[in-house]
Amino acid sequence: MIARLAVLWMASMLVLPALAGEPATTIPLLQSSKTADGAPIAYPRTDKPEITVMIVEVPAGGEVPWHTHPVPTVAYVLSGELDVPTEGEATRHYKAGDAFLEVVDRVHMGINHGTVPVRILVVYVGEQGMANAKPAQQ
Repeated sequence: MIARLAVLWMASMLVLPALAGEPATTIPLLQSSKTADGAPIAYPRTDKPEITVMIVEVPAGGEVPWHTHPVPTVAYVLSGELDVPTEGEATRHYKAGDAFLEVVDRVHMGINHGTVPVRILVVYVGEQGMANAKPAQQ
């Protein structure tokens, strides 16, 4: 009896994975301890953490005005291309498939010089009640 159970168990170990279909795969997009300007990541110290996920769409020829982020912000370009000038630094260029950590507390903007909209998946690691982006003081 035990031998039969062992054989059935071994057979199930061979058959069950085949029934499950293709295995899941992972594609790393970004792993970093620093933001785009090389500053270390600093998570908000709070009792009210909040993650916000959104898609930002910048129309062809459009721009995101000068602003800052007080919290770590991860961006993944879904489509299009975007130039990101940062005050006091060279402009960074991102295209579809690029992932990056935006600068924190540094004035920057986004410019779409292309002929198609730019779509960006953005993840903010913030705090309940705190704005994830603030217009720059001009």
